[in-house]
Parts: sequence; C-alpha cells; structure tokens
Amino acid sequence: MTTFTDESAKLFSGRFLLPHEIAPWIAAQQFGAMPANHTVLHHTWSPTYDQWSGRSTLDGIFAYYRRDRGWPAGVGPHFWVAPRERGGPLGVWIGTHPRHDGIHVAGFNHRSLGIETAWNGDAAPFTPAVEAVLRTLVFALSSRLGIPLRWTHAKAPGLSLHRWWASKSCPGTKNTDVRMAAAMLPQKPPMPPPLPPPVPDPPQEDPMADPEVLAMLKSINANMEAMAADLRLMKDRVHLGVREGGFQRCMANAYAAANTARLAELADDARRANVPTGFEQV
Repeated sequence: MTTFTDESAKLFSGRFLLPHEIAPWIAAQQFGAMPANHTVLHHTWSPTYDQWSGRSTLDGIFAYYRRDRGWPAGVGPHFWVAPRERGGPLGVWIGTHPRHDGIHVAGFNHRSLGIETAWNGDAAPFTPAVEAVLRTLVFALSSRLGIPLRWTHAKAPGLSLHRWWASKSCPGTKNTDVRMAAAMLPQKPPMPPPLPPPVPDPPQEDPMADPEVLAMLKSINANMEAMAADLRLMKDRVHLGVREGGFQRCMANAYAAANTARLAELADDARRANVPTGFEQV
C-alpha cells in the first residue's frame, strides 16, 4: 500500500491517484484553518475521456489557463477524473492542491473545490465507472473535511453542479439533476421541497365579550363582597369571644377560617378573569 505525505505546500500537484489511493492521499493532506466546505461537479466538454493523454493533457490545460485566461500559474480546478493515460485505468488527477483556492466557478472559488471530469456530458451521461470514482472522491472529501453529503443551491456547505452557478449546461445536459442525485448520493434525495408558509392561527374571541361570562363574573364579585362583609363581622365577634371565652370563640374561629378559604378561591377565580374585587382591602 502506498504511503502518502502532506503536499499542501505545493500550489499545483500533478499527481495521479487510482481509486483505492484517493482516500489515503486526502487523509494525509493539510487543509489549513479554514478548509473548503463545498464541492462543485463539472465536465471538461473538451478534452473528452478518449482524448485524455495523461499528465501532458493536464499540463496543457493549466498552460492554457495561464496563457489565454490570465489565471495565476497552477491555479484552476482541484480534481480531474480521467484515465492515467489514453486507454489506461481510471482515477483522479490532482491539479491545484485542495488546500488552496482554485478557479472553477465565477464568484464562488473561496472554500469550494472543483471536480472536473474528462467528459462531454452534452453528448452522453457519465458511465457507472466514472460515477463510482466521483463518489469515492466526494465521500473521501466529506470524511476528511466534514463536507455534508447534501445538495444545495446556496453558498453553504454541501455539493452542487456548475450549472447552478452559471448559464452553462455543465456537467452536461445528459447528466440531469435527477441522474446526478441518484448517481452521487443514492441514499439521499436531491433537494428537499421548500416548506409551505406557516398557516396563521385563527383569531381568538374575547371571552369578556360573552354576556354569560360577564354575568357570571358579576355574580362572583357580588358574592365575594358579601363574604368580605361577613368576614369583617366575624372578626368583630372573634374579638368579643376572646373576652367571653369558651365555646363561642371556637365556633367563631372555625366559621371565619371556612369563609376565608372560600373567599380565597373566589379571589383566585376573579384574578384569572381580571375582575377587581376589593377583597385586598378586607
């Protein structure tokens, strides 16, 4: 088994990885304090899979970026799913090292990784072999960097297609959204449907507007005023009973205690209904 070391000091790598080497190589790399958290899938359109000749093709593409587009040397998409040489085994070429920002989506290159596939997706969809290598790469990046395995149209952690960010067909009209969702994340839906707007609660009726409720509250208030008057009278009798002693004082105290408890219950009911009672002045 090949042992890999960190190559993040390089801006451009040029390394080729077979499928079983992808995860070990990514695990050995350093990605900095703010690593990428989004992956974008592309196709080259040209050169195609059959035209790819290996490292010379990769070097030629980056030379074109430098010469014709004016990009900095070694800066472009990070990963290239392509054969090792024409007719050779399929794997992944490393372009710009994934620790560094590349160039692959206008306006969305910071903390996003570009995965190119040597393919013309407008002519034919990716083959199962190509999709298998793409899955291996995407899952390895998710495991190492914590990139969520979810599709998103936002500049947020997740996975997207180039055409969602530009007026392009990339990664090709034959690679529809539904097909790419099934190929890349077979256990997950492509995009959850938007949530419906919340339904407002129906207006609540004011219980104080109900004539029966108002009548009941008035009755409670009247009863409480009457019991408060009885309580004041009983207090006077208790004071007299202190002097007279015996049975009269005991009966007065018992009657006052019973009325006080009932009066407290009525007061609680009234407070909950926001009805003034005057009980507090007793």
